[in-house]
Amino acid sequence: MASRSKQSRERENDEAESDQLITAKRLRELLGGVSEMHIWRLLSLEAYRPLQFPRPTKINGRNYWPLREVNAWIRQRFDASRHAQAA
Repeated sequence: MASRSKQSRERENDEAESDQLITAKRLRELLGGVSEMHIWRLLSLEAYRPLQFPRPTKINGRNYWPLREVNAWIRQRFDASRHAQAA
């Protein structure tokens, strides 16, 4: 039986990630254990608006974030940080 190629596995992961919603708890874990207050600041304070943090979707009164948008935001912040260090 032939194994799936790395590209095929990555495509499947991307497709699964595209629709996946994560909870606030999972979001905080992905961001390194930040507090609920920090998430609120990212969403609410004018000083944080330039960071363009992804907005949540409310379902039954709970906030959920699209995993794809969160991962894209993390990559964007990582790249910006790297670029600033190189300058």
